[in-house]
Amino acid sequence: MKKLLKSVISVCIVIALLSATFAITAFAADTSVIKLSSSKVNVGDTVKVTVSFNSEYEVVTSQATLSYDSSVLKFVSSTDKYSGGSGTLKFAHVGNEQTFEFKAIKAGNCTLKTYDCMVSDGNAEYTVSGTSTTLSVVDKTLSSNANLKSLTVSAGSLTPAFSKNVTTYNITIGPDVKTLTVGAKPEDSDAKVDVEGSKTMKTGENTRVVVVTAPNGTTKRYTLNITKLEKESVSSNNTSSSTEQPVIKPELAVDGEMLYVADVDKDTKVEGFTLGDYTFKGTVVKALINEQSGITLLNLIDINNFTRGLFVYDATTDTAQKFEFVINQANMYILVDKPESIALPLGFKESVAQIDGAETVVYITESNQEIYLVYAKFGDSEPDFYLYDTVEKTLQRYFGGLTTTQTQAPTQSAQDDKNAIDQILENKNYRFILIGFALVIGIVVLILIIVILVKSSKIDDDDDNDNEDSESDESLDL
Repeated sequence: MKKLLKSVISVCIVIALLSATFAITAFAADTSVIKLSSSKVNVGDTVKVTVSFNSEYEVVTSQATLSYDSSVLKFVSSTDKYSGGSGTLKFAHVGNEQTFEFKAIKAGNCTLKTYDCMVSDGNAEYTVSGTSTTLSVVDKTLSSNANLKSLTVSAGSLTPAFSKNVTTYNITIGPDVKTLTVGAKPEDSDAKVDVEGSKTMKTGENTRVVVVTAPNGTTKRYTLNITKLEKESVSSNNTSSSTEQPVIKPELAVDGEMLYVADVDKDTKVEGFTLGDYTFKGTVVKALINEQSGITLLNLIDINNFTRGLFVYDATTDTAQKFEFVINQANMYILVDKPESIALPLGFKESVAQIDGAETVVYITESNQEIYLVYAKFGDSEPDFYLYDTVEKTLQRYFGGLTTTQTQAPTQSAQDDKNAIDQILENKNYRFILIGFALVIGIVVLILIIVILVKSSKIDDDDDNDNEDSESDESLDL
């Protein structure tokens, strides 16, 4: 019986090791590759996209899912079988690569991605990691104008002076400047402007890049090389003290930089505001005042007498912020800083974007970056959150939506867990792994059952032997 038990256990251990080896080999991972016949095409052109696989195994069959932006590309044909065709193509075929043909139907950038990739060497299947690449589509019939009409910064000055044909500028700012915002307006109103780089300035060298994308997809980059001084130079101080009118009192600190209040020019017009006298720290200055909302706009300049534009002044906190607004159906909404005590809706994160040529703080979600959440004030009402549609240029009060609320979070989390489980079950490799582990557990249970049965059988044999000995003794007594 002991020999039988050892044989059974040995066989089970071998099977368990083979199952574990089978499960581990299913984790072998390589990479997929996406090749484009051209990385930049015109609207109306066709482009070929080839998906292949780099693997240490001989690839006999392969399969994957290819995603793309169906608003930019239209699927035309494939060299092998597939399913889908509206933004997603699933394919499985004999061989290492498959080619798809698309037609460019709209200007823009299209990201192509592969996922759920697997290859087989004829004996086992192996997971292959996905990849991505970007195709640029331009429209020759649309404007190719990617020039800027104006370029301004909130601190320092551009060197050389702005010109649409100059794409590199140097800017020097003082040690007290914490942030530098960029205002950029394109010559073509349909062009898109993005500003790259951190708004927060560190001591030393900083870089911000203005990227203008023309309606046909053509791009132009304006680079700002910003030097933040560690301390004010002596020559700078001497220059400022010797200049007759470098500083106009009274002064006001804005984002760590000392600015100065000057009269608003009489020709400056802002809808809803009237030019009038305003007493600022004992000095009467010309300011723009909205009687209904109680908002006051001051004209601020820097130490070199360069104008910084209009700022919203809060006399209660003695602070000012750049005057930025959105006109929606003839109504003006003034963008204001969100107090730290006001919490962001769940799912939103802070970002910086251009609204009407002015760089401002906005809040976005990962799922929909065409809609900004802004903190604004309308009329004499208290500031609140509003949704700004970057496509239609409209504004509406935010009442929730676009993201998961706090009370919905557990449900969403449960849904995410369910989706993760579904993805695991849909992946053949993971199914093999689960089967392998199930086999191991089953074998362990089988071994335990055999051990218990053997022990039980041994006990029964001992009882039978005891009974036989007892009967033999009784017969001898007779």
